[in-house]
Amino acid sequence: MTEYESDKKKKLIGDLVSNSRRIISNHIALPLGIHIMTKILGWINAIELMELNSNDFFEYDNQLKDYPSGTDRLAYNVDKLIEYENQINERSIGNA
Repeated sequence: MTEYESDKKKKLIGDLVSNSRRIISNHIALPLGIHIMTKILGWINAIELMELNSNDFFEYDNQLKDYPSGTDRLAYNVDKLIEYENQINERSIGNA
């Protein structure tokens, strides 16, 4: 690994920690936070595979990819958002 890659990986790991803090402090919603986690983990793994089982993040993100999150939700009708929330809850219960 080059020095540039090493520095980039350290920065991305810092980004993971920062994003984790935003999730647990409710500064961002869990679905958006998980989506960001998967992006950052993908970038890190492109540099060097981490010894971290991130499959849960990727699976969660994959299951929610068809639903609006973050500010995208502002463009949706409230009734449609309720329908999406019910579908997500049904998926969650089915996987529990």
